[in-house]
Order: sequence, then C-alpha cells, then structure tokens
Amino acid sequence: MNKEKQPEAGSYRRVILNPPDDVCGMVGRIMAHWSFQVWLLQQCTYTLLGVGDKQGRLAVRDPRPDEHVKMIQDLMKLAGFETKLKLSELMEDLRTLKGLRDNIAHGVWTQNMETGRLTLSIDSGIWVPHKKSEKVSRRVVPEARGIDAEGLESVRDGIEGTILITQKLLVSLEKQVLALNGKYPPPRPLGRRIDDPKSGTQQPQQPTSLS
Repeated sequence: MNKEKQPEAGSYRRVILNPPDDVCGMVGRIMAHWSFQVWLLQQCTYTLLGVGDKQGRLAVRDPRPDEHVKMIQDLMKLAGFETKLKLSELMEDLRTLKGLRDNIAHGVWTQNMETGRLTLSIDSGIWVPHKKSEKVSRRVVPEARGIDAEGLESVRDGIEGTILITQKLLVSLEKQVLALNGKYPPPRPLGRRIDDPKSGTQQPQQPTSLS
C-alpha cells in the first residue's frame, strides 16, 4: 500500500507554536481582510436602514456573511433598490471563504517530523479519511491539511475579490439612498457617519421607514 496516499499519521506530526514568518504574515492578512469584509456588509445594512454605526451595532443582528447578503437583498427589495451585481455568487464565495478562514483561525498548526511539511489540524465537521472509508467526525479523527504561504495567499486573494464586489454594492446603495431626497441620512463624510461627534457635522437623524 502506498503510504503517500494516506493521511499523515498523528504519531509523525508535532504541534508547533511558531509557523514560518511568511505563513504567519499571510494568516494576519487573511484575518484583517476578513474583518474588513464583515465591516463592509454591516455598512451596507446600516445604509439601507438609515442608522449610524452605534445604533446598528446595538440593534442589528450579525449573521454569517452569506446570510448577511441575503438580509441585504431582502432590505433592498423593501426599499425598491436594484443592483446588477451577482449577489448569489457573492453569497457562495463568502460561504466558502468563511469555512477556509475559520479553519485557518481555529486549526492547530502541526509539522510532519519526517518531511517537515506544515499542516493544519482541523477538528470540526466530518470528512472521509480514505477513499474507501466512511465519513467520520474530525473530532474523532482530525484532518491534517497541507498548507503553505502560497495556498494562504490564494485565500487572501479570494477575500479581496469579495471585498471589491461588496464595496461596489455599498457605493451603489449610498447613491440610491441619496436619490430618495432626504428620506435617509446622507452617507458618512470622510468614513464617519454624520452622528459621529468627530465628524464635525453633528445633525439629528430623522426617523425613517422602508414601508
């Protein structure tokens, strides 16, 4: 039997604290990019609802990113807003990227003691250890996935792609809000909402409704 086709045995791997610098650097970029992606989705929702960041953080739920896009779609329908962006594709991409991001954030870094190969030990969900084996919980048999800086860079690039689409969506929503002639508060000046004291343009927000 060819051992190279089998999952790496746990006895040949050791848990490591400090992966290579290029790997650590790319992990940090992935986390920062993902946080920005989530923030953009929040801004789309707050813009549609006509609330500031503070009100939004207090009152608006924070679903998974793909579900967040669905919530944005529903709010757009209520407001009569449109977009040519393919939001269904955005949802699928975000669902996939969230799984990768979560594995990278929560997996345990290990290294094959014979080959030096860096792996990420994942213990959530189910998988098939061998082609002819049945599905098994990763909590019982963790999966060791080979990983390197190049693979991590592809995840970062994927998140950059969804960020670009979400930024376009946000700009489109802000323009459509402004076209409603004051029914919604104007967009954030210099990256801040108008109810932010630091913006220098403090103005009371009028109650709004999507009905």
